[in-house]
Amino acid sequence: MKRFGEVLRMPVVVSDTAEQLGPVTGLVLAASPARVEALRMRSSRGDEFVPWEAVRSVGPDAVMVTRTTDSFAEADADGPYHDPRGKALFTDRGQRLGEVRECTFDESDGGLAGLTTEAGEVEGGRLLAVGDFAVVVKDEEAPPESTD
Repeated sequence: MKRFGEVLRMPVVVSDTAEQLGPVTGLVLAASPARVEALRMRSSRGDEFVPWEAVRSVGPDAVMVTRTTDSFAEADADGPYHDPRGKALFTDRGQRLGEVRECTFDESDGGLAGLTTEAGEVEGGRLLAVGDFAVVVKDEEAPPESTD
C-alpha cells in the first residue's frame, strides 16, 4: 500500500523514453469501485491528468507511465475533478467524520484502501463521492430493517 503523501511531488517519467514530465500534484478518485482514477501533474504544458491506465508502476522514487499522443488530458480547474485531501468527510447520513488528511491506495491497481482523518482511518470501499466541498462515504451502521 502507498500513501498519497509519498507520491506527492514525485516525478512522472515516461518509461520508454525516460522523459520527465513533471511532479505529481494531486489525485482524482472514482467511487465505483473506489480507486485512483488519475494523477494530476504539472507539466511544461500546465496541469494535466494522467489516467491510472497509463501508470505502469509507482516506485520509491518515480511514477512510471506509458504515453500515447492523447493519453493525458489538460486539467480543467472548473472540471469535475476533485482531490479529496483537505475536504470535509461526511457519511451518507450527514455525520461529519473529520477532514481527509491522507489517502492510501494499492500501487499495483489503484484500488483505494483508505481515507485518513484526524480521528482515524475510513475503509476505501465506503467511498460514495468526492466533490468540490466534501467527500461522502457510506455509514458504517446498516440502516434499520423494515418490519413491513
